[in-house]
Amino acid sequence: MKTKFYAINFIILFCILNFGILTQFNQLPTVKAEVIISEKWSYSAGWGIYSDPQVADLDDDGSLEIVFTSLDSNVYCLDEDGTKLWNYSATGSAEPTPLIADLDDDGFKEVIFTSMDHNAYCITYDGNLYWSYDTGTAIISYPSAADLDNDGTLEVLFGCLDNKLYCISDTGAFEWDYTTGGTIYSSPLPVDIDNDNVEEILFASNDGNFYCLDNIGSYLWNYPLGIGAGFSAVAADIDNDNTMEVVVADYGGKISAYRNPGIREWLFFPGGSLREPLITDLDSDNNIEIISTSSNGMIFCLDGTGGYLWSNYLGNSTGHPIAKDLDGDGNQEILVGTNSGILYCLDYQGNKLWNYTFSGQIFGKPVVVNLDADDDFEIIVPVAHPDNTLYCLDLTITTPTTSGNGGIFDIPFLAQWGLWIIIGMGVLYLLTVILLLVIKKKGKLAKNN
Repeated sequence: MKTKFYAINFIILFCILNFGILTQFNQLPTVKAEVIISEKWSYSAGWGIYSDPQVADLDDDGSLEIVFTSLDSNVYCLDEDGTKLWNYSATGSAEPTPLIADLDDDGFKEVIFTSMDHNAYCITYDGNLYWSYDTGTAIISYPSAADLDNDGTLEVLFGCLDNKLYCISDTGAFEWDYTTGGTIYSSPLPVDIDNDNVEEILFASNDGNFYCLDNIGSYLWNYPLGIGAGFSAVAADIDNDNTMEVVVADYGGKISAYRNPGIREWLFFPGGSLREPLITDLDSDNNIEIISTSSNGMIFCLDGTGGYLWSNYLGNSTGHPIAKDLDGDGNQEILVGTNSGILYCLDYQGNKLWNYTFSGQIFGKPVVVNLDADDDFEIIVPVAHPDNTLYCLDLTITTPTTSGNGGIFDIPFLAQWGLWIIIGMGVLYLLTVILLLVIKKKGKLAKNN
């Protein structure tokens, strides 16, 4: 009986003391992960940079090059240290994002860009003109490419202000065009939307329609948006139903998802003029999230069925977002710029983590890349008027650590009081048990006498 009594009281005392230690020592001060941002290099163009920078190994030498266009009519190529390797000048502004692709499958990549001077240009990896194609009308659409005829080379696709979508061969020869009822600002999206192993071409026209063509430029279907869209659509199986959907964001503030043949699955209306949507899995749960930004300063996130997840107001017209796991925690962070020159970093739930301010508008997508093969990422940011500069930021994120030596006096003052109170309760309970045992023993002795 005595043994059972002692065991029960020992267990109670042990639980009291361990509760105090575990709960209070968990409040040891920690040093939060610190984000350190510094400018690594910058390159100034002659006028605004509104395109998304592209990063690739153009010449297959193991080093990365950075390519971007500018309103000063140039396409620029820089090495990983920000030194200009070459530039090529058009005769009109070159606002659209350039395309990097190995068109002819020779192991070297070409740079394709479009210009207000009516031309689409193809530049070799070392900065020489390979070919140009003159449409006779200004081009605002940025180009895309795909092997539409399965011949081992890529065709180049772009829209034009003459209302046509053009398909040009890898050597710059005309292959076909398709005429719509309005100008085409958006970039065509080649994707196999109907799962027949042949890519279709999806794009929006300012005649208010979203079109789907087959691989030779014949009409398949269209869906009436009611208004134009200025950027590329994106495609993925967004709701895990084994069917490809295409997501379109338009000038009228609508974002919508379609499946073949032009059947709308859902519609969301955040307002403003919307940028190109981003499809990604922010929290690594195997479910898609869709992010888009708006001219009204909002960034918002939807699930794959068009359900609202979160939004945040960034205070000014927003640029194009990207997502990347910057700190290695399995969740992606979101980077997006604004017209007020602020680059924001948000967590996967849309909360602001940090920001960095420039002296010009940020419209294009930043690029997160490890240029120098170290342990940290660089962020390449295109900054437009009035700065007109491409920046490379060095991003360092420190690992959270526990401060102090783990002793009791490293615990915050209030937590110390909590620990002392719980220890006191344990001691008081122990003294009470001892007192009860003494009284019980004296009682037995008195009874025996």
